[in-house]
Amino acid sequence: MLQDSRQELLSLFSEKEKAVIEELRNATASFRGHPLTGLVLHEGDGFESQHLANVLRCLERINKYNPDWFKSSKIRRRLLSPLISTSSGVLGELKAYGYLLTAFPATTPIPEKKNSTPDFLVPHYLGEPADPVYVEVHSMAWSGEMDIEFQKFSDDFNDGNIGHESGGVRIAELPLQPFSGKKRDSLTEDAVSKIAGIGHKAAQIPDGAIGVVWLNFEQADWELCISTDDSFPMYSMSTGGARSGLIWNALYGINGMPLYEDWPDRKSMVLQHPGMFANTDISAVIVNLSRSVVLFENPAAKVPLPDWFRSQCFNLPWFRLQFSRVVVDAQNFASSIERERELCRAIQNIQVMANW
Repeated sequence: MLQDSRQELLSLFSEKEKAVIEELRNATASFRGHPLTGLVLHEGDGFESQHLANVLRCLERINKYNPDWFKSSKIRRRLLSPLISTSSGVLGELKAYGYLLTAFPATTPIPEKKNSTPDFLVPHYLGEPADPVYVEVHSMAWSGEMDIEFQKFSDDFNDGNIGHESGGVRIAELPLQPFSGKKRDSLTEDAVSKIAGIGHKAAQIPDGAIGVVWLNFEQADWELCISTDDSFPMYSMSTGGARSGLIWNALYGINGMPLYEDWPDRKSMVLQHPGMFANTDISAVIVNLSRSVVLFENPAAKVPLPDWFRSQCFNLPWFRLQFSRVVVDAQNFASSIERERELCRAIQNIQVMANW
């Protein structure tokens, strides 16, 4: 079944393009491999199988409404780029476009101009007169430093320089630090800072317009680092202890809020910068994982999401209301976010009082 899906995707490329894909598999320096070859040539199963199914689903939708988009030489050239970030960026746009078309069939790509522009324009789904929603897509890329660490780890393991034998199998571990690749005092603070920094993408949305940043984490390697648990201010782990949710704190965090990393074994830290919504007028962020699409609205947005867009988000594939932050009443919504902040502060006080 999985192999059939790979062949289905591969059949969409010319023989010349297939040769380029094979070259990419052999030439990509990253230990994680090229994002496109991981979809069409990978022999294993796992996270990539759902990623592949989602890509095919989106392509089916795109080809129904706008078949010229995937045929575009510019799109295919970027998809076949040896630069991992470039190819990942196109896959992120492909999934955002396919998902948006499912809920908003009139979604159209915005032609690029000299000045930076958003990726998609979403008019009212029934064609009624209403301000459109602009969507800017951003695919998170692993740090280049982490790629280098991965490659060194692979070389050392293959040369027998690291690892230990257990039951006839050699085992070695590499801590994942995809946001920086450097050893830092707080990986959580570093991750929150990197995600919050994506707010600069909002600058591509016209002033005074309704703007959404579509944040794509749907790749197999991100599944090891980001989950729907990160949509909460804090969450407990199956191994014990608790951590701060990366996405929630990157969006709704404020200066001075405590951050938790393997708490209570480690002391809480302090967030040194405000979250994305404190620095931009973006209306909302949509986070895309392989089996979840989550909507986070900005409680301080000057131009909030319109009701028609919010309600149609329920038709997005994999939409998860239970992890979303959705405005029903603006005043109560802002209060609910503040209560979540208070929860984080209260946990810090318990930690100090209990002297763990």
